[in-house]
Amino acid sequence: MSSVVKETRVRVAVAQAGSLPFQSEACVDKAVRLIEEAAAAGAKVIVFPEAFIGGYPKGLNYGLVVGARDAAGREEFRLYLEAAIDVPGSLTRRLGEAAAAHGAYVVIGVIERDGGTCYCTVLFFGPDGSLLGKHRKLMPTALERMIWGFGDGSTLTAVDSPYGHADCAGAHDLGLRRRLDAYCGGQPLRPNRLGDLLGKLHAHAADGDVRQKRRAVLRAHRR
Repeated sequence: MSSVVKETRVRVAVAQAGSLPFQSEACVDKAVRLIEEAAAAGAKVIVFPEAFIGGYPKGLNYGLVVGARDAAGREEFRLYLEAAIDVPGSLTRRLGEAAAAHGAYVVIGVIERDGGTCYCTVLFFGPDGSLLGKHRKLMPTALERMIWGFGDGSTLTAVDSPYGHADCAGAHDLGLRRRLDAYCGGQPLRPNRLGDLLGKLHAHAADGDVRQKRRAVLRAHRR
């Protein structure tokens, strides 16, 4: 049972602000300033756009055609990968410090770097500055799949707060979620149950008879 004391009213701020592509330090500076402004207006939950830190590369093609990538495109991707951030890391600590300074929950989209792979990730910070969890976009859309890795059930974070449970889903993630809800008898899946389900499906991906094992997992979750 949760020990969080529930509250019935909360002021939420949505940061409708642009990123600074390839300039993650400057993006964090901007995010810290916007967190301060939102908190000064009374916000206790502050939400930023997808890929706010690192940037959404709209219009770039990274020199890609089927079966090849040109030298200029490789250099573009190198810059994008270098601008992605470690989670946790020095820049996430700064975001956590900003959340703690104003006693607010902060939800922010970042481009996460893990080895040589970028992920479109959402980070959840608590009012004490702790990194409560992250959500990697499960299914990047269209050409996003050329630059972002795929998430899985291991990062389907559900955060408990005085204002209720919070989680996150991108456009394709929502479509998958609705299909799973429908498959499981039309009842919406709570975030922790959804994460458990997708984690089991992902775990079976490398096994022999994938289709049969996935059906068994889904049948179990319909009960």
